Amino acid sequence: MRNIFFRSAPKILYTILVGILCTFFALLLKKVGEGTERYLFQRIQEHFIWLLLATPLTGFLLVYFITTKVFKTRISGIREILDSLREPIKVLKPIKAILHFFTGIFTLVFGGSTGIEVSTVVASASIGSWVGQRKKYGDDFKRNLIVAGAVAGIAGLFKSPLAGLFFGVEVLMVTFSWELIILSTIAAFVAFGVRYFLDSEILFHPILHGWRFQAIPFYVMFSVVASFFSVYLTKGVIMTKTIFNTRLGEFKKVWIGGLLLGSIVLLLVPLYGEGYGFIENLLTSRTLFNNFSGISGIFLLSILLFLKPLATSITLGSGGDGGVFAPSLFLGAVAGCLFAQSANYFGANVVEVNFIIVGMAAILSASLHAPLTGAFLVMSITGSYELFIPIMLTSVLSSFLAKKIFPFTVYSYAS
Repeated sequence: MRNIFFRSAPKILYTILVGILCTFFALLLKKVGEGTERYLFQRIQEHFIWLLLATPLTGFLLVYFITTKVFKTRISGIREILDSLREPIKVLKPIKAILHFFTGIFTLVFGGSTGIEVSTVVASASIGSWVGQRKKYGDDFKRNLIVAGAVAGIAGLFKSPLAGLFFGVEVLMVTFSWELIILSTIAAFVAFGVRYFLDSEILFHPILHGWRFQAIPFYVMFSVVASFFSVYLTKGVIMTKTIFNTRLGEFKKVWIGGLLLGSIVLLLVPLYGEGYGFIENLLTSRTLFNNFSGISGIFLLSILLFLKPLATSITLGSGGDGGVFAPSLFLGAVAGCLFAQSANYFGANVVEVNFIIVGMAAILSASLHAPLTGAFLVMSITGSYELFIPIMLTSVLSSFLAKKIFPFTVYSYAS
């Protein structure tokens, strides 16, 4: 027993190091990216609203320049992590952490309709790969630390060790091993501890209400709605990236995608960037439509529901860095609010804020085919543990239905 401990101790120390490094990196990426995005967006709104037409193009051009001229490598996202886990010969280089730091920030700050989460995950996995390159421990240890790094990135970014751990198990784990589970658990709770010490604030601050068992049929119905919109997002991203990659050259898709997205965000400002401010407005019932006089709230939400996947698809198809975490949360919040408003119009008397929260969990779970990740992540960022039953119910149902409709995610589809 003593020999086992001494053999395992260095691995545990390396894992703790990964948890600490990845959390600092995730928090730096979050603070720089989201802070700069808010500042630039406010200045543009106040003085130069027409610049929204050009800002996404600016971001895509910067990403294109840094990937082709500076680092001379492509950004592949979570698919790159999965490839390195399945084939050890495909090394996840440490330089990827620096690359995704800049490409993630450039995409987000200049209005790319995605979030910083996937950039954080890939960068964190790269840190894990770098720390795990110890020949005496072999490829298995390196693979385990790649997953542990990604787990720490999610746990540190969202301050949710369980969401990080379940993400590693549901999305990244290609082969089961107890060492992977143990090291990932250590990394997740180290990341949580560091993040809690540095910044204990939750992401959203909803005005919470209780829920009633009479609402369960509505949550079941909403699960069906959420599954269809998650597949709509997934297929939209896959089809757009395929069209852009096969029919447009690398430089041409940057220009076309940038101008298309700029036109969309100029018409519908909430589609600029990750959209967390819009979600916060929905959750706290503050006024949403000051810039949309003459357009009803329900009509606006309906437009956003159908155009957000298009904006995200254009962002990723044009070479922007990101994934479907933030878009799924945005889409879920809008779908949940719209569903609740529609149900209440017919006398259902359901709580709108509950459906906004449940919607985020449902569509994120369905988009990733990862119900535990989606459920615990949303409960962590909203502090809505009292909605545990409806969140778990809709997360599991929507994920199951989405997988039946289309058995792939953005990350598992082989283009």
